[in-house]
Amino acid sequence: MDFQEIKLYAEACIRDRPPPCACACPLGLDVRGMIGKVSKGRYGSAFRAYREAALFPGIVSRLCPSYCGERCVRGRHDGSVDLRLIERGIVEKAGRTEPPRYAVPKKDFRVAVAGGGLSGLACACRLSSKGYALTLFEAAESIGGRVRGLMPDGAADEDFAMAFMHSGCVFRTGARVGGLAEAVEGFDALYVATGRGGDDFGLLGSWDARMLSTAAPGVYLGGGLVGCEPVWSIENGLRAASAIEEFLKTGRNDGIGPLFDRPPSSEGFYRLKYDFGPPDTADAADTADAADTADADACAREAGRCPSCNCSVCIDACPLMGHYRTDPKRIAADLGVTLLPVGGKIKHVASRMLNSCSLCGLCDALCPAGVKTCEAMYESRRLMRGSGNIPPAFHDFWIEDMRFSMSGGAYAVVGPESGAPCGVAFFPGCQLAASSPQAVEGAYSYIKGLLPDAALILSCCGVPADWAAERELLDETVGRLRADWEGLGRPSLLFACSTCMKTFARYLPEAAGKLVYEWIADNDGALAYPDAAGAPAFVYDPCSSRGDERGRAAVRRLAEKSGFALSEGAPDGSEAACCGFGGHIYPANPELAGKIAEKRLAGGAGEATCAIAYCANCRDMFLHGGGESLHILEALFPREGGRRLPSLSERRRNRSELKKRLAGEAAAAPDAGRGIRLVIPDGLVGKMDGLLLLREDAEAAVAYCEENNAKAISPEGRFVGCIRGRVVTIWVEYEMDPGSRTAVLHNIYSHRMRVK
Repeated sequence: MDFQEIKLYAEACIRDRPPPCACACPLGLDVRGMIGKVSKGRYGSAFRAYREAALFPGIVSRLCPSYCGERCVRGRHDGSVDLRLIERGIVEKAGRTEPPRYAVPKKDFRVAVAGGGLSGLACACRLSSKGYALTLFEAAESIGGRVRGLMPDGAADEDFAMAFMHSGCVFRTGARVGGLAEAVEGFDALYVATGRGGDDFGLLGSWDARMLSTAAPGVYLGGGLVGCEPVWSIENGLRAASAIEEFLKTGRNDGIGPLFDRPPSSEGFYRLKYDFGPPDTADAADTADAADTADADACAREAGRCPSCNCSVCIDACPLMGHYRTDPKRIAADLGVTLLPVGGKIKHVASRMLNSCSLCGLCDALCPAGVKTCEAMYESRRLMRGSGNIPPAFHDFWIEDMRFSMSGGAYAVVGPESGAPCGVAFFPGCQLAASSPQAVEGAYSYIKGLLPDAALILSCCGVPADWAAERELLDETVGRLRADWEGLGRPSLLFACSTCMKTFARYLPEAAGKLVYEWIADNDGALAYPDAAGAPAFVYDPCSSRGDERGRAAVRRLAEKSGFALSEGAPDGSEAACCGFGGHIYPANPELAGKIAEKRLAGGAGEATCAIAYCANCRDMFLHGGGESLHILEALFPREGGRRLPSLSERRRNRSELKKRLAGEAAAAPDAGRGIRLVIPDGLVGKMDGLLLLREDAEAAVAYCEENNAKAISPEGRFVGCIRGRVVTIWVEYEMDPGSRTAVLHNIYSHRMRVK
């Protein structure tokens, strides 16, 4: 996407758009809003909304052929909602129906209407209510036209009386206009609505169906004269009134047509999931009998059948939209303001929001209208990075963590002992290697047992750089991975991480692969399955597993063979949501990340206490929240020291030690910490993780304060000082024993920003 596409990406969003029934209504009735009032028993309010749109509510409720019913989404289930019945109920139950009287100033224009049928009456009513001097000519002795033959005697009179109660319109019945010159004499505009077969004054050939205008300036045609049915005749009258008003004010009418065009109906409404329940057929006869009487109970029951079509799919599914109380349309507006310089400056109103998106793609997958909010968020990061406007603090820690994974301390390619090309390479991903290195060793050992020439690639896939829109770093990482993969003979890849597999598919598609769980499930002849003895559990699918049905099924097959009694968690992989790690949103919005984790923890499956994950981050999220969880590879290859949550510092150390063991390197001597031994109480480790600070950060801060005597003394007699890094400033409070060169850390905090 470019900037313009991002700004307009949500145009297809159907949130709060008119549903199909309203789009089909010639009068543009707010069906959803009106039925909502009926459902609450607010018949008076519903009637006022209905009268504003229909103008003649009693007539329309009897004569409308129910254009809306043809498009009702419930029609594809058990029959359309009978809106005519509801409208009749509104008319009969409304109580006080007298229209309000407004103090509208009189206009200096005179308008004539030729024809007293529904179309002419609608035009005259609307314009006279706005203060225009209206004269209506009707050849018959009474107004109403052909509607009188369609209604019971006198049934239309009440509607006409109410509609014109405060209008001041002059009716000249029994007056036939002789010609166009006579019709327009003394008037500033004319609407010709003489009915079917009526006089068009020779203007029909120049008639514009959209504007209702003719070759004669200020003269308009519509209604039955041009073939309209009753309800469409009313619509023509209202359209003509607006066209005449614009003509009188501006001398033009070329802008009025689009205002009356019916909004296009979206098929997205039919793709929404509705809870209709079983087909409603028991009261069909009662409903049919009530069509003319509009019994209150039948009306309310029919209103209850309306699903009030509106879309909130992405809002319901996306924690970010709930957190910011936003939707795709508002996000598009905010992104537009954020990305577009105004007066040479950019207002970063959505900077934190777009960096709070986990980029999981759930909103895109669920949207019935095909709106790509996740894609817009991703491309917005790219554009912001290109202009240098993404705050480095939002992604700095994870970018540095990625660099560590790609460094000599953690990166390794372990090839066949013979050095010959191999057929398979295992790519566990940096997070599993950090979180549960024993699981990586167990899986690789099993693969090697069946395929002695199998290789191992210990690396990051590059997705942190992708999430941070660091394209140069991403390209560098992908280039390195491509070279190593080609150096191994272009083997098939076995991934332990769905995100790694998706990243390869996007940026290194020639390196085909699948989840290692699918391979193990197909090659489990030598596998000694553990016996979980029917322990209740559920499989937690990561968001990146969406679209990989075979991988999801393989994990479940392995878990069941391991003896777990599985019940399905909610949602399954087709609608799986992010655990809160994706997009590295924590630095930008720790509050939202916490809300996401709480929501996922609450989404377990009944009595199933153990979440079986196949994403290391999902597993860690459950453990961090106090839940029980294990990685599927930990279940298959249990090792001592597994199923625990390592700190950030331990995660770095785990990767280094795993690389040394599997690459056959000697263990390094413990780091002397620049001559200072730092003691960190257990209570501070969690705080450091929350601040994204490592042990080495604290050690560097204390060493800097001691070496440069850059420290103050607190009232408690402790040293306080800081060290400024590229992005983060770290403050430490500690006690120092000069003799043993041992420092005890009492507090640590940071400012994650760059001061210019």
